[in-house]
Amino acid sequence: AERLREAGSNSLSLKSFRSVVEETTNFLDESVPEDDEGEADDEQEEEEYYVHMLIKLRAVSAYQAALSSHQLGKHTEGDDMLYKLGFVLRLSDKVLKYETAGEPNPPVNPPPSSPLSPPLHTVIDSALPKSMFDAVKKSFSSPSFWEAHSYPTDRFFSYNLNLDDSSTILHQCSGMVKSLLLPTFPSLQSATSAEIWAHSRTSDGHHQLHYDLDEVALARGELMSPLVSTVLFIETIDGGSPTLVCNKKINSPDSGDGYLCYGEENRLLAFDGSILHCVVPGIPAPSKLSSRRRRITVMIGFWNAVNTSQTPDSLASELLKPNMILPTFSNSTSSSFSWLDSFLPLPLPLPSLPSPLPSSTAGGRYIPDVWVPIEPSPSASSSFEEYHDEEVMFTGRFFLRTPTTMGIDDEVLSGMGSVATTSTPPSPK
Repeated sequence: AERLREAGSNSLSLKSFRSVVEETTNFLDESVPEDDEGEADDEQEEEEYYVHMLIKLRAVSAYQAALSSHQLGKHTEGDDMLYKLGFVLRLSDKVLKYETAGEPNPPVNPPPSSPLSPPLHTVIDSALPKSMFDAVKKSFSSPSFWEAHSYPTDRFFSYNLNLDDSSTILHQCSGMVKSLLLPTFPSLQSATSAEIWAHSRTSDGHHQLHYDLDEVALARGELMSPLVSTVLFIETIDGGSPTLVCNKKINSPDSGDGYLCYGEENRLLAFDGSILHCVVPGIPAPSKLSSRRRRITVMIGFWNAVNTSQTPDSLASELLKPNMILPTFSNSTSSSFSWLDSFLPLPLPLPSLPSPLPSSTAGGRYIPDVWVPIEPSPSASSSFEEYHDEEVMFTGRFFLRTPTTMGIDDEVLSGMGSVATTSTPPSPK
């Protein structure tokens, strides 16, 4: 699926997965294992296993076909597939089939009456001074950071930086972003540390709907979020995946609206750190547009109190954790942290902040209806969950099996300690 979409072949992807769904369905309808007393146990077990794997294959293929259908504007076909998978709610057409490069500029700002208006979120173009942005881009364009952490890894990891420190370009960048956002987010006055992480993805590098949370506190049944979360676009791809910010906090009703922010170098998206957000699945672009570029983003979450962890001597994937205390050059002797050599600080004095473009001129789109119910055609209306397999899990949360987004909250909170309640945070670090 990833190879097809990276090649800009959405139509081919749909055709391929549609064919797999049809062929597996036909085979399963005609070849249900029979209870043959004369059949050897190992042969029957092998046939049952084969059928079981075909059911899984069909579910995965139907999901990919549904996503491609919606992004090609074939919404009836997409809804039919999703309905057969057991989904009842999905991201709207304006989210899944977002505008791409070359299309008319969409409207940018929500109406003044919308609760999604600043300070819930804001977008600033040309956010960092050129010398600062160029230095940060050079640091993350170097392979040292990604290779040291065996990126991509299946474990989320981040570093925690003291905002009173300026020993790396990461510290300097975080402090500058805090100063830039203070007029819009006065709560940042109390921020004492910054959590920083980064991603380098292809044009289809989506990321599931989630909340930024203190994972240690969540495991204890407590809800703690950053004061403000930010996304700094370092490198972008024409037609690449936008970031979706929803007007939804955990354990609270969903107002239904949201904001799509398109990537552009040195664009800063900032929003209330407790709201739901994601990276939308990318619409495949022709190879000439995507070439070898990546979607590189740096995320900074500002905390006044958060549970941190000591950084391990080794950056083996299984040891990586959220909010690891970033070593300084003076106390880092492990070769695992040689990547810090690519993050040397800028010499003082630091460049002054530019006069940023007003957020009303930055690229994005207000989405009044982020979610819509799935509406199958009459021919599919009696086939609910026909393709569903309980052992096949889809992690994006772009399609839901619950009638409201509270189902996302239930999933986030399930199995994570006791019933979550807003807690008194630990003392600031």
